Amino acid sequence: MKFTYRKLCNHLLKECKKICRLRWPDGLPVSKAVITTDGNLKAHNVIHTVGPIWNRESDNEHELLREAYINSLDLAVENIIQSI
Repeated sequence: MKFTYRKLCNHLLKECKKICRLRWPDGLPVSKAVITTDGNLKAHNVIHTVGPIWNRESDNEHELLREAYINSLDLAVENIIQSI
């Protein structure tokens, strides 16, 4: 089955929402990560994470970005993903 870009995006969004619905009904929080199927890409999985919005009023963006990377990599290890 061949996916168009729009269908692929819709598939990945639905997968992500399905995973987040019970745990985070308002959406995936900053720095958290989830894994979905690939939506017919040449990968087996897609890891989704939310990075921080940078502004001058907050000073923890670096830490939130660091956590986003760590949570994504931890998820890759947990799922025995061998390439990124």
